[in-house]
Amino acid sequence: MLGEQFAWAEGEQIRMTPDQREAFEERAAILEFDAGMTREDAERMAALDVAVAMLEQCKRRRLERQERLGLASDETECPQDAR
Repeated sequence: MLGEQFAWAEGEQIRMTPDQREAFEERAAILEFDAGMTREDAERMAALDVAVAMLEQCKRRRLERQERLGLASDETECPQDAR
């Protein structure tokens, strides 16, 4: 079991909030029992799902803060990335 944290990148750990932990446990259980994955594989996939949700939440908050402050969005600042 991954415990209270999971590897974000080599040598880095990310702690989960209680809500994130609950989402992780629920997703892992669904993958294990409904998709027939091993517990280890189900936990890996669930950790990825939680990490993606954390990143999306962070991006939304950053964009909302930029909008409140009247700052340009990432797309405006880096048009070459839109290619």
